[in-house]
Amino acid sequence: MRLRRLLYALNVLKTGLRLHCPHCGRGKLFAGWFRMHETCPYCQARYERGPGEALGGMYVNVALAEITALLGFFTIDALTDIPALWQLPFWVLYTVLFFVLFFRPARGMWIAVVYLTGGVYPDPDYMREYQRSETDVAPTSRSKEHE
Repeated sequence: MRLRRLLYALNVLKTGLRLHCPHCGRGKLFAGWFRMHETCPYCQARYERGPGEALGGMYVNVALAEITALLGFFTIDALTDIPALWQLPFWVLYTVLFFVLFFRPARGMWIAVVYLTGGVYPDPDYMREYQRSETDVAPTSRSKEHE
């Protein structure tokens, strides 16, 4: 039973890394390079429900960039005689490029983690519940002077 849950979680993470909806696996997460869809075009699963939920993806991105840069730096330092100050520009550039290029997979992975914890699910009543339509707006009250 635990193996089945583990395999399911790994499959959901893989779906997130492929930048697809973790709920249905069909919808794409991103509408552009840096712009995510609010909901899945197929199953209407809402990817982010509150402000600040995207920070988890940024933490994943920063952690992986720093870990790989540090491992690379210490490996190169141990294997070669290149001075650290000469390596520094390379590793700074590497980290910046990693942030940009791994932004989407990190966000996809984070959306998958949020899905596994119950935060991503279809929400068909979102438009009605959270956004007021024009007919719901209360009429403006007029004073006697304007009539």
